[in-house]
Amino acid sequence: MESSRSASRRPSDSCAELQEELGITVEVRGLITVNWLPAWRGWDDACIFLFDLGVVDSQVTEGMTLQATEIKSVRWCDPATVRERGAAAAIELLEAVAAGNLPTYREAPKAAE
Repeated sequence: MESSRSASRRPSDSCAELQEELGITVEVRGLITVNWLPAWRGWDDACIFLFDLGVVDSQVTEGMTLQATEIKSVRWCDPATVRERGAAAAIELLEAVAAGNLPTYREAPKAAE
């Protein structure tokens, strides 16, 4: 897990992060939001930097080379599957994105232990 300092690099550096962890190159169109997460189950607080990567072909996952120490797998999921299998913070963030009008900075609600 990276520190929030290294994760907060310029959006253009996010292309390098995608290349490093997924083995793909896509255009970063802009920052959608920064989502602060409180400490949870032994983890320190964290930030999720959510970027607009545009629309990619669903087959982009076939060409991915995953950094095994950080990413186990990548799958396309519909909202129902995310609600069923996702972490509470991911579910809450994706539902906020779907609702629209996200602020540039937001704080996620504290998850239940």
